[in-house]
Amino acid sequence: MNVAHPLEGAHNECMQAYEASKKLRQSGRKIFSVQLRDTRTQLGMTCRQLGSAIGVTGQLISQIETTAKSILSRDQVMKIIDLCLKGKHPSAPSLDSKIVEESSNKLVTSEDI
Repeated sequence: MNVAHPLEGAHNECMQAYEASKKLRQSGRKIFSVQLRDTRTQLGMTCRQLGSAIGVTGQLISQIETTAKSILSRDQVMKIIDLCLKGKHPSAPSLDSKIVEESSNKLVTSEDI
């Protein structure tokens, strides 16, 4: 009678979870790369210009957009959002607008977004 060791079962479960999370990460990076390209295009910037504006190389921006193998840091993303707000990017909310959300009777302003 051949009984599997508990460590083997734990390893198998760990590897299944790893593979599932790998697929989720790939999907998330693809979504990010498409949105980055769309945002950069709407800003009217080249990869080099956007990279320079947020402190990375244009080559990194291009690589993210084409290979979707990495994403930018949160600070770098926030710098791009600031560029959108300053340039009145169409997908950015107005700085002085207030958005009222009825759920939970909570007032949500543009600072909360």
